Amino acid sequence: MRDDFEFSCPELDVAVEVARAYGAPGARMTRGGFGGSAIALVPAERAAEVTSAVIQASADTAYGAPDCFEVAAGGPARRAF
Repeated sequence: MRDDFEFSCPELDVAVEVARAYGAPGARMTRGGFGGSAIALVPAERAAEVTSAVIQASADTAYGAPDCFEVAAGGPARRAF
């Protein structure tokens, strides 16, 4: 979204860049408008390290502390019969 549509915010750009630098194979902004959110795909064993790095980078740049939380992917969608 930052590159294709030219909208983002510095806070999300930092979160995405740091997550990728600390081992997230993918990270991006999602949901534009009023700040949006960032999502990062992170191996479970690296989640704490990536989260800590994003929080520290936000503090280092004087941005507000982000709300970070882990989720796990569920199974595929299924059709009910």
